[in-house]
Amino acid sequence: MKTYITRAEAEQIAADIAPRLRRAEELCSELETIIQQYGQTSPQTCKSVIAEDRLSWSVVSEARPPFDQWQGPFNDALHNIRAFLDNLAWGLATAGGVIPGKPTGVQFSLASDERDWKSQSKRIQELPVASQAAIESLQPFRSIA
Repeated sequence: MKTYITRAEAEQIAADIAPRLRRAEELCSELETIIQQYGQTSPQTCKSVIAEDRLSWSVVSEARPPFDQWQGPFNDALHNIRAFLDNLAWGLATAGGVIPGKPTGVQFSLASDERDWKSQSKRIQELPVASQAAIESLQPFRSIA
């Protein structure tokens, strides 16, 4: 197993996955525009609510964003981001013409906790060691303080 990939291999991987990343960026931008349009055209009102015990109060938004309308664009954007990450993992696993022993098992692993990471990390076993370490460092549970 390789420890690192070469600069030429990294450039090839970047070129191969760039269209997927651009598409994900386009979809995120479209969703952002939809949400901004909602914010600009929909009045945002709040109300003050006193707690039942009368010892506290809070300000509650009365806005009801159309989450059902945002669901499709959100799912499309998320799917393309996920596909980009998996394409990246595949590019790293096949750098230099190497064919993984378990090609269907290669995936950019994501885990919410360390226990889950132990099972998910098998999906990056065939990537270069430096890539495995980089992906592990990006796990959501690593950033939780």
